Amino acid sequence: MQEEQADLKLIDALPYFDDEFNDNAIKAQVWQLLEEEMRSFQPPDYLAQYPSLPPLFDGTTYAKLELERLSRNEKMKPLDQTRYLLPGPRPNKKTDVKSWENALTNAQSQLEHQYLRLINLELLNNYGANTWHIHNESLKKIRDRASKMLTSYRNQIDDINRKRRSEQVVAGKKIHQLQNHWEELCKKNIEIDFAIQKLEAEISELNKQVEKHQDDIIGPNLPLTTENQPMAIDL
Repeated sequence: MQEEQADLKLIDALPYFDDEFNDNAIKAQVWQLLEEEMRSFQPPDYLAQYPSLPPLFDGTTYAKLELERLSRNEKMKPLDQTRYLLPGPRPNKKTDVKSWENALTNAQSQLEHQYLRLINLELLNNYGANTWHIHNESLKKIRDRASKMLTSYRNQIDDINRKRRSEQVVAGKKIHQLQNHWEELCKKNIEIDFAIQKLEAEISELNKQVEKHQDDIIGPNLPLTTENQPMAIDL
């Protein structure tokens, strides 16, 4: 968990407060940066920390073969309907007893199949409506439960978004206050620095005037002593 948090990058944007994105020039610049990043972005394996899925249809040959067919984009073979036909013996087998036995066995199988279909239709006619009503009620309960979960998740998302908006508005105002305070301090520093430079220039000019005045009184060739040494003005 600590390693995952170490990889996270701090996002200092306040989308509910910042209005720079409304500027078309900045919006174009942002999209350009996103496109450049997506071209070089290598997504990590988000499922690496989770166990792998069990093999699908393990031990089921037909389902496995069908998935392999779908992976190869092959079309499904047409349904073989020959077993639903009632062909008689071939013309050259009209006198073959074995061919007639096979045809009779196939006819009996088809008759039994049709009988089972009739039974299933009667069962569907007697119990199908109630069964479908029960099934629909079950589906309705599943739908209602999923709808409630969806509503709950949407409400949670809305609460999170409202909380984010409130926090970002407060943080944005605080940032603006700090920014204004910083600009005022910078302005004061500039004014103080300008005043210091002005005072230094005035002191330098005064020192020059004192030295010139001292030279006029004492004379330029007189050696300087403690009594006649000019007093410099320091800041």
